[in-house]
Amino acid sequence: MVKKAINLKSLDELDLDLQTRKSIQDKTLMQIVAIGRHTSYHLKKEPKAKYPNWRKKLSVALDKAGFIRHDIDDISLSVGKLYKCAFREYSDEIAGVFEGLLDPEKYENFQPITKGQFEAVKFALKGILTEMEYEVIILWFGLKDGKNWPREAIAFQLGLPVDRTRQAISRAVRKITTNRSKLPRLYHSVMGDEGVNNLIRQLNVLHNDPIFKREAALRAELREFSHSPFTCAEKATAYLVGRNATDLDQLGFSVNTYNCLKRAGIDTISDIIDYPQAEWSKIHNVSEKILKEVERKVKAFGLTDFKIPHKT
Repeated sequence: MVKKAINLKSLDELDLDLQTRKSIQDKTLMQIVAIGRHTSYHLKKEPKAKYPNWRKKLSVALDKAGFIRHDIDDISLSVGKLYKCAFREYSDEIAGVFEGLLDPEKYENFQPITKGQFEAVKFALKGILTEMEYEVIILWFGLKDGKNWPREAIAFQLGLPVDRTRQAISRAVRKITTNRSKLPRLYHSVMGDEGVNNLIRQLNVLHNDPIFKREAALRAELREFSHSPFTCAEKATAYLVGRNATDLDQLGFSVNTYNCLKRAGIDTISDIIDYPQAEWSKIHNVSEKILKEVERKVKAFGLTDFKIPHKT
């Protein structure tokens, strides 16, 4: 395991000659570690790259002392570029280039993509894109060899016009962004874990609150009016839809269950919650399996007290 930069207390811990010491004397210890790590990574990629001797010596000394890791590969960073594109709002937490790892904590906690994860990413892309779009995109993001190919090179490699290649890239990126839920989850976020756990705790407290249960009962009564032949049904329906208009797509139902609910006029989570208990068994083609799936999915959404009377 790589040593943390914060553990370097003095340059005396490194085997450095006088000239190298003079070259870094105006820098902090954290800056020195970052420079050495940056140099080590790029020299690994390009052994003949021109770097001052003091940077090469610094890199060697840090490596010898255990501050350099050698498992950061180009494919992992290329997958990072793909995910930064697909999950733009979380891009700051994903490394797509080595420079994004110069923060000590990110460098030290970086988890390279495993072979199995890489294959899972490619399999997901094949399910999202056409064959031609897939061939274009693995070159564009560097998933073939760790290097981002320019449009012209991709066009030449695949025998395509440059303009068609540009269009294929744009189309593929849109598809990936739209279907990002199909990509495997690869990254761990401490802040994300804390945020989700905190929200679940708050929701569990809310759902156990008598006021929440009273609200659910009132919504059920209002739902009865929404099915009535009276003019007040329109007002009741408008209120119920507005209270929770989250679409069924957000729950990830199976095709059979989704279609069954849609046929029953159930379009939102609010519709599920407020559907008359006695009417569930009367839905056309509804099965015990479907009822259990609906109940399970709604509970997973956060409504832990939700129940449906199952068929007997």
